[in-house]
Amino acid sequence: MRLNRVSTFTLLVAGSLIMSACDEIDIPVIVDSEEIIRYISESDDAIALFRNTNIIPEDQYTFADEPGVIYFDVDDSVKREISVDIITEQMSQNGASYVQDFGPPISVSRDAEATVVDNFYVTKHRIEGTDSSETSSRYTLTRYGYFIKIGDDSKAFVGWKLMGFGGGGTASETRVLAEREDATTFWADSVLQKRNDYLLIDVSRVPWDTLGPDTLPTTYYTDHVYLDITGEDGIAVISDGEALEFSVTTPVVPPHYTVAGETDNGFHKYAFVPGDDSILRVTINTVDNNQNPLNILIFQHHNLTNKMWCIPYRVSD
Repeated sequence: MRLNRVSTFTLLVAGSLIMSACDEIDIPVIVDSEEIIRYISESDDAIALFRNTNIIPEDQYTFADEPGVIYFDVDDSVKREISVDIITEQMSQNGASYVQDFGPPISVSRDAEATVVDNFYVTKHRIEGTDSSETSSRYTLTRYGYFIKIGDDSKAFVGWKLMGFGGGGTASETRVLAEREDATTFWADSVLQKRNDYLLIDVSRVPWDTLGPDTLPTTYYTDHVYLDITGEDGIAVISDGEALEFSVTTPVVPPHYTVAGETDNGFHKYAFVPGDDSILRVTINTVDNNQNPLNILIFQHHNLTNKMWCIPYRVSD
């Protein structure tokens, strides 16, 4: 009986081992676009630049050409859509193989452009004397992230790093100038922002490092414009708690502009008002003792399209 029990046990173990050997080993599949989307949701710098909370504060605001009329917006809900374009994946769909050369210090790597669209479904309140009305509106804020893979798959987010940020822009004929307390200025629009460039090399025929006259690379540019977030040359740098004054030149009619951002008393919205020179201006006091080195200010032109854009800033050490 003992022999039979041992034999039965041996057969059970052997059968178990055979079944285990037949099971496939699960190997995680790395999807670069999913890692980039996760970066936007989880990385500290991306959370600051792509946040979709406190974008539309409920402050009351008025416009100079509508005396006695008060507005305020209530953010009812928000729907986010993220898309990621990786150029080497797109170009390789025809069976060829490509690499990108970004020059020193990065050299050969890959890049990606992420588009983040937040649709805010808002109830707009209008009060004039004892009369009030409500209008359902959709405000859309579109932002762009420029990523380069600067590490291998063992790194966080498999090596993808956010290198550039685009906050959308004004209507083409509108410029917004920001002035610091020391009278230095920077532009709070995307007019002077630039597309990033790289060399796209077809390595289907020859290795990328053996290029000759017949295999010259082609210069390509990103689809969107960006500010560099890796240094001080791109994103505007301000002092902690600094007051910023914004002015609108060549405004679109009607001249209904607001700016919203974080202050010492929370997130607030302010309307641009005409000064003695008729130029639209507004001042916002940024938050003091800022816990985040990166932050954004949200601008809006309140017209039929409710054009929204944002600019990033970095607080100096």
